Amino acid sequence: MTRPLAPVHASPARSASARPRLFAAASLLAALAAVGGGLGGCESDGPRTMTLDERAASVPMQADEFSTLGYRVEWRGFPTMLPGGTVESVQVLGDALCVTDTEGVFTVLEARSGAQRWSDQAAGPLTRFFAPVRQGGSEGSRGAAIILPSETEVFIYDADTGTLRTKHRLPEVASTRTALVGDALAYGASNGHLVGLLASTGFQVWGSGLTGAVDVDPVVFAQGPETIFASQAGDIVVLDALTGRGLGRSKMFAGPGAPIATSDTLAFIASLDHSLYAVTRSGGQILWRHRTNAPLRQAPAFIDGRLYVDLGESGGFSAFDPTTGKILWQNDTVDGVAVALRNNRLVVFAGATDAAGAAKAVTLDPKNGRTIDTVELRSISMLVAESPKDSPVYAVSPQGVITRLTPR
Repeated sequence: MTRPLAPVHASPARSASARPRLFAAASLLAALAAVGGGLGGCESDGPRTMTLDERAASVPMQADEFSTLGYRVEWRGFPTMLPGGTVESVQVLGDALCVTDTEGVFTVLEARSGAQRWSDQAAGPLTRFFAPVRQGGSEGSRGAAIILPSETEVFIYDADTGTLRTKHRLPEVASTRTALVGDALAYGASNGHLVGLLASTGFQVWGSGLTGAVDVDPVVFAQGPETIFASQAGDIVVLDALTGRGLGRSKMFAGPGAPIATSDTLAFIASLDHSLYAVTRSGGQILWRHRTNAPLRQAPAFIDGRLYVDLGESGGFSAFDPTTGKILWQNDTVDGVAVALRNNRLVVFAGATDAAGAAKAVTLDPKNGRTIDTVELRSISMLVAESPKDSPVYAVSPQGVITRLTPR
């Protein structure tokens, strides 16, 4: 027995600007319960909606493990989840904690309390979404927007109410998230094209191109407008995202194997050509290159003046002087991605390490790389920091349990 999944909400077709998509938590949960209940109670019909209690029970509290890392549990929050959905991305945008899942549901939680602010199913599960960005308004102020990009459209929501202000059709199918500088949105496409459009109107204002697909997210340097893109053919470009004007180009022998990291003046690219690169903000030139024995697939992180990256078999987890490329230390017993610096301890997250979904988190001494503590985190797929140093961290489960951890 099969039946299609009912939508979370339905409304007559109207213009995007006239169609509010705000849902109180109670009404949305009731709708989800109706979806689950409408599946007829047959196990063969597929997964059902888990209650909040069931979700909470599926993820252990693990207060002792988090305490070992230097944090205490402040709250647990629950984004809206449809049957079969798992959390795909979590972004901290000021006072808004933004969660997207694999079923096309977008939820905003209050970063300070975990309460659900609003939620919307922007599109169905076949639509690929990218991480959102925030436009305008300081934390806690009115008038800010949250821009949720997909492969074919960008959805622009009121950050406070969840009202869909407008949406724009993209001139080319996106393969990266959109970088935001002022009113300009810039993204990359699988054909190597780079596109800039105005968030206010959706009009394309510039276009450029690289050789090879662009599928690693662009990164805006602090305060912008300089934005760096890299293609899978190894092209690197730094451009002004407002105008599309190129500021410099360089070339690698292959594309990035992980997200790009930046400092105020440099970008750091872990490449599939067995190299770690530092690229200048001012001219897009390669400042230094560190060669490795294998392709690099773990994201570098710039935290408190140092660059951290997992070099795999070429020395394990390593710390670099970001301006010279000199290795400061290596720890070949640790792998993963640096998340944050807490009380002079570097937190490294290795992700799921076994079929049961257990993940490993490690604290290191940032001065010499010595391992201090190692903990196992069950049912945790992400650790997301508000900022790199001494800030809250969010532990995320695939089932949709978000735990805010504050430094103790």
